[in-house]
Amino acid sequence: MEKTLIRFLERPKLRDPYLIEGLPGMGGVGGFVARYLIQMLDARLFAEMISPRLPDYVVIEDGVCRLLRYAFYATDAVEPHLIILTGDTQPPQDDYVAHYELCEGVIGLAKEMGVKAVIGVGGFLMAGSSKDVFVAYSSEELAKRFLEAGAKIMPVGHIV
Repeated sequence: MEKTLIRFLERPKLRDPYLIEGLPGMGGVGGFVARYLIQMLDARLFAEMISPRLPDYVVIEDGVCRLLRYAFYATDAVEPHLIILTGDTQPPQDDYVAHYELCEGVIGLAKEMGVKAVIGVGGFLMAGSSKDVFVAYSSEELAKRFLEAGAKIMPVGHIV
């Protein structure tokens, strides 16, 4: 395989969906949130992304091997409708080209599906102990919604 591929299993009819990304990472926070949403909202798998940029091993499910993937789930059980992205892994942290390539694939799918906003969920290491929810944003409108719900502005730093 030479490039990242997206395979649609179906094309759900969604109205102005938001995409919530929850990939495995620090503390498993993003993956846990994504799996919880998928289960609670009865979201259905509609697309998969495979890439040579992901590590070179396979996942075994019921004795069958499959490549590592990003998985896209859809639900119209809530407003706004949601696309939930999760996956088996991420590229190595220092492989910036891989991150950009996979992000381009995700954004391409998001545009094709008419996504109105992208929300990333993940954990980060903080001095001390905190159970707070932090927000870093590029949309004042979305930031306002999160802050009104009790989130705090993310401290100075960077997101990988």
